[in-house]
Amino acid sequence: MDEPTPRPGRALSPEEVGARVSAILEAAERDARAVIDAAHRDAPAVEAATIDELAQVLSALSARVEALERSLENGAAPRRPTPLPVPAAVPARDPRSHRAAADHAARVRAVELALAGYSRDAIARELTASLPAGEIDALLDEVLSR
Repeated sequence: MDEPTPRPGRALSPEEVGARVSAILEAAERDARAVIDAAHRDAPAVEAATIDELAQVLSALSARVEALERSLENGAAPRRPTPLPVPAAVPARDPRSHRAAADHAARVRAVELALAGYSRDAIARELTASLPAGEIDALLDEVLSR
C-alpha cells in the first residue's frame, strides 16, 4: 500500500499486482465488516411481533388484494386503498444509521469499481447517486491512493 507508483513505461510485476490487489481486497473486506458491524450496532432491539398481529396484517392485505381483483374483473377503476396497519414491533429507521450505511456502501462500491478497472471519472459518476459531490472526491482520494 505504501509502495510508490511505478514510473511510466515500467510494467508492474505479477507479484506487485498481486500485492496491490490483495491490499485492496483486504480494505474492501474491512469496510464490508464495518458496514455489517455498524448495522448490528445501530439496530435497536426489536420486540418480535406476535403471531396474532402478523395474522391481522396478513388478513387485511388478503382482503385488499381480493377487493382489487374483484374490481379489476368488473372493469371498474380500483379505488385508492387505505394504508395497512403496521405491527407495533417494527422500529422506525434512524436516519443517521442509514447515512453511515450509505457511506460505507459507497466506499465498498468505489473499491469494487476500482478493482474492475474503472477510471476515477467513471467511479465518481457512479457514486453521485449516493454521495454529495464534495465527499466523492475525498472518498476517491482515500480509496485510490491505496
